[in-house]
Amino acid sequence: MAIVYLAFCWLAWDRTLIPDEIWALMYAERPWAEQIAGIRADLIHPPVFYVLERLWVGLFGLSDFSAKALPVPINLLAICLFPVLAARVTKSWRLASLLLLTVYLHVFSVPHLVRSYGLVVLLTIVSIWTWDAWRCRPTPARLGVWTMVMSLAVLTHFFCVLLLASFVLLAWWVGPPRKARALMLAAFIPALIFCAWVIYVFPVYASRGLSGNLKWVDPSLVSAVSIVPFHFLTAIPSGSNAVTPDWWDGLPGMKFLVLGAAAVNVLLIALAFLNRRNEPLDWHWLGPLTVLCFGPAILLAGISLLMGPAFHTRFLLGSVPVYWLWVVVVSEQGGTPGKLLLRALILPAVLLAVVLPLRQDLRESPLRDAVARILRDRQPGDVVVIANQIDFQGYWELRRAGLDIPFVVLPAWPVFQRFAAPVEDAPRIWALCRAECNATVSDRLTQHVVVLRHGRYLTLLQREK
Repeated sequence: MAIVYLAFCWLAWDRTLIPDEIWALMYAERPWAEQIAGIRADLIHPPVFYVLERLWVGLFGLSDFSAKALPVPINLLAICLFPVLAARVTKSWRLASLLLLTVYLHVFSVPHLVRSYGLVVLLTIVSIWTWDAWRCRPTPARLGVWTMVMSLAVLTHFFCVLLLASFVLLAWWVGPPRKARALMLAAFIPALIFCAWVIYVFPVYASRGLSGNLKWVDPSLVSAVSIVPFHFLTAIPSGSNAVTPDWWDGLPGMKFLVLGAAAVNVLLIALAFLNRRNEPLDWHWLGPLTVLCFGPAILLAGISLLMGPAFHTRFLLGSVPVYWLWVVVVSEQGGTPGKLLLRALILPAVLLAVVLPLRQDLRESPLRDAVARILRDRQPGDVVVIANQIDFQGYWELRRAGLDIPFVVLPAWPVFQRFAAPVEDAPRIWALCRAECNATVSDRLTQHVVVLRHGRYLTLLQREK
């Protein structure tokens, strides 16, 4: 599995980073005070992965190669540790491991990004492994290891706070009273650590709330929840990517696919329930997996109802390894029909979802092609204007190509202020825009210029003599 993952990394290495990746990487090479202020202003992301990025950039520098290399050891460790956990759960651990591997075999797979999600998956796997080790032999040392893992996890992503709450719920529901009290007391430590971070960022929250950070979230909770099974079975959307859309955008019959994904999960549960006389439900793992898989989603839905739209599949990425273990265990409880459903329908569908987007996602980026043309045809005094729809990606591709050409982002954004170049006297201007340039760019560039060349991402303008 590690070899397959590394081969896929090599195949997808030329992808264009997405804005959320670039934003954090830019701060990783800035002074520490500026980086922590940026993280605090971002509000919704705890600091662990940003600190890791800073250490990585300090060791290896900041380049396209070094940035993309950061998630690789994290994901390799998760891919190699998951079979160890799966072997404790089910005899079909190889199948469960294959299903998890497919999550990483998408060019823009969320754990594949230079973001915290791969680390979240790894910490979820380790937390369940250490929790089960403590459950089998409850020693203070083992509980201490689980506590340390969760303390790190809650400062990595908000999902891990939901996971911590689910562990507490699980202890209260199925654990013997003494063990339940021990785990609840241990969970108090990571909860306090997360509260300390909340107190630190609270002034930002008090001044502007979360709506600005989550304005892209589907306001319909029913719609956001209904698509989760489809995303878990295919691919979780990577977020803001101006260059390459999600592969299922515009897919015919999308409503039926979403409904079908939900129906498959319901059918698995029904088969396990109907087969309970032949094979009584084994709650030793089925119970914990059910709580740890669905608990975070239920809690996130509750938060969304209380505080406004906050439900998105990407916030539940840590549930993916738990979900695939749950699917395999439930299919086994369903007897022959359940196993057949998993192997004859779910597995082929998941593998098909890996293959379908490859042609689109591996295609040469038109933005990178535009930057290559600038590199080839630039003249002294040229300036690049980047429209704000592709601001981060335009900047990163210029940097990746080694271009020292002056550029400016319009409308202006503070993070790019130090790069701003004057365009008033530039003899030629290269405009990087997605499809058509925005109004701000167009207004600045249509004064006394003529268009010499226009492509999907590139417009060359020259002043009239």
